[in-house]
Amino acid sequence: MGESSLVNKFSKKKLKFMGEWNSPTIEVSLWLRWDNTKEAQSFGFDNVSKEPLQYIDGNYFYEENKLCDEIERKCYNELKKGKSTIIDYFINISKKITIEIEKLMIEYEGNYNDIMFIKKSFELQRRIRFPWFALLIIDFSVERYLQEISQKNGDKIEDVIKLAPDYETFVHKDNFKIYEFKNKLEELNLSKKDFSKDLLYKKNFRLGQEIATYQKETEFVGTHHFWGEPRTYDKFITEIFDIEKRESKKVEKRRD
Repeated sequence: MGESSLVNKFSKKKLKFMGEWNSPTIEVSLWLRWDNTKEAQSFGFDNVSKEPLQYIDGNYFYEENKLCDEIERKCYNELKKGKSTIIDYFINISKKITIEIEKLMIEYEGNYNDIMFIKKSFELQRRIRFPWFALLIIDFSVERYLQEISQKNGDKIEDVIKLAPDYETFVHKDNFKIYEFKNKLEELNLSKKDFSKDLLYKKNFRLGQEIATYQKETEFVGTHHFWGEPRTYDKFITEIFDIEKRESKKVEKRRD
């Protein structure tokens, strides 16, 4: 297909821009048929994709007046009535599939090259795209609802958003823990330049164990689905010494 025919194909459809995510081909393939799952069927759609995403040069688009707009419309109407049935539905599906993923990882621990694990893992990664993408769409509904509420009451949307509960995420907790380690290493007069694992254990064996254990527990940091580099011990030590104080102060503020 030539460039001109591709442009014509896109221009004939009313598309909405979703976002830009540059991903490997195998990851993109999971997103493009996001609504072709049994979870989508249970939501009220048959198991034939009604709205494949449009993807070009890392940019995702979806067609107007189809499944995405239907989810956004239903969620918005519920919010106006003080309900959250649809939001709860997708959150519960996410939890259910996540539990299935955890069980699969435990079942095949140490055998991740097994062909059955690869097949089952790929299928679960594909299924979780439906609630995942739907929640991104629902975000539009919530934003639209909050904007209308703020305008109606004469408030700024920024002030309304601040009223939402500030949940502490893994990233917040992780940054705080890294800054905590940095303070403890500085108390031992250890710097990035002269640091060594043996020296740390010699100065404070318990702290050495704590850092090593935490690194092992968070080794997944730096990976995403099918690619990325895990958080090795050396990389983690570098993170500790390089963390910016302004990030940590932000985390501390959230903990107050």
